[in-house]
Amino acid sequence: MGRGPGRDGHLDPLPTERGAYPEFYRLLAAKIDDGGTASALPLPVDPADAVEVLKIIESARAYGTAAY
Repeated sequence: MGRGPGRDGHLDPLPTERGAYPEFYRLLAAKIDDGGTASALPLPVDPADAVEVLKIIESARAYGTAAY
């Protein structure tokens, strides 16, 4: 279980999911082997989702270094 801020500012347990890295890389290799961007196969992760995760990480980093 991870911990995340609740609405009241307290740290509350959050369920986490175990990653499936071998499956991710298998799907990525299949996409590349099939022609990469020209392939009709889907990417294992939507690039827009990856960008949103990076925004969250950057926000958390900025929050953690902000002066109070």
